[in-house]
Amino acid sequence: STWGLLSFSPSLEGFGLRLMAERVGAGAGVTEPLLSATDRGGYGAYDGAPLDSAVCLSIAHRYRPIFFFHPDEEHFPMAVEDIVLNSSLWFEGDDVAGVERSVCVRERGQIDDDALVRGWDGVGEEERWRHRLHIADEVLGGVARDDLDSVPVYAHIREEQPEDGARMISILYVTTYPFNGPYTVCCCCSAGAHQADVEHLSVFVNMATGAVVRCYFASHRMRDGEYVPAERLQLDGDRVLAFVAKGGHGLYWSPGRVLRLCCLGNDLCGRGAKWNPARVELIDPTRPVWRYQGRWGSENARGVTSAPMQQRWFEREHGTSRGWFKRLFCQCVS
Repeated sequence: STWGLLSFSPSLEGFGLRLMAERVGAGAGVTEPLLSATDRGGYGAYDGAPLDSAVCLSIAHRYRPIFFFHPDEEHFPMAVEDIVLNSSLWFEGDDVAGVERSVCVRERGQIDDDALVRGWDGVGEEERWRHRLHIADEVLGGVARDDLDSVPVYAHIREEQPEDGARMISILYVTTYPFNGPYTVCCCCSAGAHQADVEHLSVFVNMATGAVVRCYFASHRMRDGEYVPAERLQLDGDRVLAFVAKGGHGLYWSPGRVLRLCCLGNDLCGRGAKWNPARVELIDPTRPVWRYQGRWGSENARGVTSAPMQQRWFEREHGTSRGWFKRLFCQCVS
């Protein structure tokens, strides 16, 4: 018989995950167990004790995607800590006395953990979302092409509804960019550029067999993504190949032109620079960089991007697959 990961319960301790493993019978059609003996800490016979965060990290690392950028891409990813390091923290809104203020809470390079969590002293907790990170112009291009693999991808593991009697998990992978490039509209003007971009995809895994079942490729807004079954995915072993749209960084399962918004805001994907993340970091909800409740973005955009843990997709993906027709003609339909 072999072993597979069967269940977990979320917790705010450690990396926010506790996993339990159970035995899977040899007749279950297992091709490769989700957890190897090494992953289980070398247990000869599993005793049912909770697995530690190292196992979670091992799972996230095993299925981490490989990303390809368009050959003409100019804005690449950056680690979230480096984005914060190269930002100044601002508050814009009404203070506790009801007076509208624009206050620089911390200058670039001076944002500490306390500032991220508490923000400006002159504002209550319910108004912390009005903070924003203004990212320095010098880093808006992200890392150099040659350094792409050094940028981590961030992961969060979620339990999904069972399918055909099999337990499922989804591994949410989050990517962070200091800048979202513009779209060319009607071949004559551009629109949509703004500081800070957070994109994601979710890999759905059969917990008994370890097989990738499908992937949700998010494309800009939460509701714009599409579920793609395993037979349509491009895979390198267990790893999904994801193609990053030029400028806006939406994610797709194949290169080419993706028609959107009545052909006014198409996405272009290609096999340019390759990002093969050498490192995966589990999103730890206790860390200040993830507890930050404000927004990312420049003053003229009023902070257009919510922090990852403030995004609605963090706990659950949108239930509907957008598909080409809705993507092209029905942007107002959820």
